Order: sequence, then structure tokens, then C-alpha cells
Amino acid sequence: MNDEGCGIYKDRPTACRYYPLGLLSMRKKDTVGDEENYALVEEDHCLGYQENKTQTIAEYRKEQGLEEYDPLTREWRRLVLKKKSAGPTIGKPSAMSLQLFFMASYNVDQFQKFVTSEQFQENYDIDPELLEKLKTDQLEVMKFGAEFMRHVLFGEETVK
Repeated sequence: MNDEGCGIYKDRPTACRYYPLGLLSMRKKDTVGDEENYALVEEDHCLGYQENKTQTIAEYRKEQGLEEYDPLTREWRRLVLKKKSAGPTIGKPSAMSLQLFFMASYNVDQFQKFVTSEQFQENYDIDPELLEKLKTDQLEVMKFGAEFMRHVLFGEETVK
């Protein structure tokens, strides 16, 4: 943040695009999907409140480009939601699982090197077409990261 507002506005992440809306994602017991609700967060430093503008949540989401970003972050949000909703029944993730989670979540370059390495290929059966995408397309790396983390954290057979 600087005196004029956000210094990386054009390239801001999804959480910033939602602000000042708070996205509340909930999954009810014995249901498959999650339900999205919104809350308005009012803070003095948000310059958006100085605008004299009224719009619906759908209009705001479209204006912020969230229709493009949401599919990319939805699976990550579901990972966190699944862990939170399962509580202690899943157990505490190992240190290695947490390291993988943080690498896949926040260091896409390093995760890309990891999943395209020879050692990874020796342990996992990755389709050659997908492997080529993983070498060149970071969006594919992010999508694969969510699948891989479901495998690591919950034992789901998302990666052979």
C-alpha cells in the first residue's frame, strides 16, 4: 500500500481482488460442494469507500476479474476447507506435507522444478502430455499442485 492505494493493483492476487468483500466458503456436512457467501469489510485505509458507487456483488466480481481467477483458486480453497471441516479426524499433517503445501501454494517456480524433476518422475506416473504442460505453463502447475496436495494431505488417488 502506498499513498495512492495499492502499488500492484494491476497484478494483485485474488484475495486483494475480493477486498473489501470477504468470501466465506462453507461446506455443510454430508454435501459435496461448498457454498459461497460474502461479507463487507470496512476499514479506514480502503480508498474504495471514498467512491460514490453502488453495485451488486456480481457486478463487483465481474469488474475485478474474479470470474477468471476463481476457478484457479477454488481447488486451493477447497483443500483448506476440507482440512478445517475434517478437524482432528485427519490428523496433523507431517512437516514434509506442510513443506510441500507451502511450496505448491507460494513458490510455484520451485514446485514446477520439483514436479518436472527426474526424481519426481521416478516416483509418480505423469502423463507425458501433462508433463510437457507442467514444464511450460504455470497455470497447469497450479492446477496440478491442488491435485497433488489432495493426494499428499488426504491420500486421495489424484496422482498415480
